[in-house]
Amino acid sequence: MKAIYYYMFVVLLAATGCADENFGYGDKGVPKVEYAIDPVEMVRLDEVIVGQTVQFVGDNFSSVNKISINDVEVAIGTTTRLTHSLYLTIPRLTRSNSYVMKLENDFGTTEYSLSIGFPPFEIKGIFNEWTPPGQEIELLGESMDLYAKVGVSKLMFGDKAALVTAVSETSVTAIVPEGVGNKTIITFYADDASEGVRCPVRYRDDTFIIENFENTGTTRYPDWVVPNDSYPAPLDPAPTEGNQYARIVTEVGKTGLVNMVGNYNLVIPESYFTTDADNYELKFELCTLKPIAYRLAIALNQSTNWYAFGPSSFTTDPAKMISTDGKWQTFTIPMDTWKNKGGTKNMRIWVGSHPSNNAYDFCIDNVRLQPINWE
Repeated sequence: MKAIYYYMFVVLLAATGCADENFGYGDKGVPKVEYAIDPVEMVRLDEVIVGQTVQFVGDNFSSVNKISINDVEVAIGTTTRLTHSLYLTIPRLTRSNSYVMKLENDFGTTEYSLSIGFPPFEIKGIFNEWTPPGQEIELLGESMDLYAKVGVSKLMFGDKAALVTAVSETSVTAIVPEGVGNKTIITFYADDASEGVRCPVRYRDDTFIIENFENTGTTRYPDWVVPNDSYPAPLDPAPTEGNQYARIVTEVGKTGLVNMVGNYNLVIPESYFTTDADNYELKFELCTLKPIAYRLAIALNQSTNWYAFGPSSFTTDPAKMISTDGKWQTFTIPMDTWKNKGGTKNMRIWVGSHPSNNAYDFCIDNVRLQPINWE
């Protein structure tokens, strides 16, 4: 019997000793970072990029309770912490000459120097290309907050400067200077020493205006043009330019064909549908007072071929509706829709057979053809 007890004791001691030497049951000290790797490609990284998910290899990561890079804290809940690996996404940072990651646990703090790169600054367009002078214009893009600073960065409208007043990841905002004309080039500068980045569209590009509702004598459906008896001046929303626009208001229960916007007096040159079709876009400004829950039909060859703008079937899901939240916003339709199509080349926007429980309340202005690449 004593021999059996002695054997069991030796086995237990051996197992315990083996566990202490070769396996960790919890971190034993401060975090230790050896190197970073790309967890997908499994290659070492000399530089990490803002927004990139990175695996740090080292020791004592499972008990890390605070992570920061240049005082920008990384939410612990967004990381994965194992004993020898730490997975995190590099947060959005202010540009600096150096970057230090701090890892903290109950044993202490470790600092690890990083080389951090930034995704490129990109301007994609303008929220409202026809923003009037004196009002806020919003340029849309990517990684804008990594380069732009309020009160430092600026937009140049030709030779007129406007300081940036607001910045987000996808936009920068400034006040349009007075006296800025149509087709003005907008250039962004992060600071006085930086190289300018041009906006890919010009401010108020009026290359080929199909309808701006300033002449009710040429508008196909002048009853929609405001101001009128139902919507007198001063208009709310204010016009994007000029003094007039079309406001389409229908009531629940009204069904059948509803003609909204048209200009049959202006024939669009055939070249926009053939040789220039790939170089131009149809654009307009839209302001919804009520989200559009059922599509508008837009045609540039008198209804022969039409583009379904908005939900193809009636929806009660706000996520599927088109809404500008009461602001003027620029929308774009590729001219490929009408490329090499027949029909008389003029414009019509309408709905037909829409559901009886649907109603419209939106404004539209500056229907135009605009070059995709203007340089």
